[in-house]
Amino acid sequence: MAAAAQNSKSDRRQLGPYSRSLRRGVLGGYAVDGRSTIGRFCRDLEAQLVRHVAGPQATLDALSITQQLLVSRLIKTTVQLNGLDDKLANGTWTDLDARTHHGLVNRQRLLLRDLGLRPTEAAKPVPSMAAWLRGEDAA
Repeated sequence: MAAAAQNSKSDRRQLGPYSRSLRRGVLGGYAVDGRSTIGRFCRDLEAQLVRHVAGPQATLDALSITQQLLVSRLIKTTVQLNGLDDKLANGTWTDLDARTHHGLVNRQRLLLRDLGLRPTEAAKPVPSMAAWLRGEDAA
């Protein structure tokens, strides 16, 4: 089993100089591979923030440029805070880390406030397939 897992990792196609980039949205323009743990976390957080701001079926294009910039900055700040949290868990926390952490927490708080703490539109319940086929409304 371990040999199979090791083979599957080594068999994964590597990104070369002419490979199509896997970056999009918040990952665009940055050296974060969309397949990595951080890349998947960033894409998931971006999707959640877009749904929070623009509604359940919205995409990044539904946001204004200022909202897109706020979402991008908020995700980067959150990744930095996660890195500092890991440093705290490892026991290598310094006074500079504490000051940086407090500044990033305040930055995150202000970005969330600017983005909007409450969703702009309430999520409507999705009808079941049977109700939809019968023509019934979800409400």
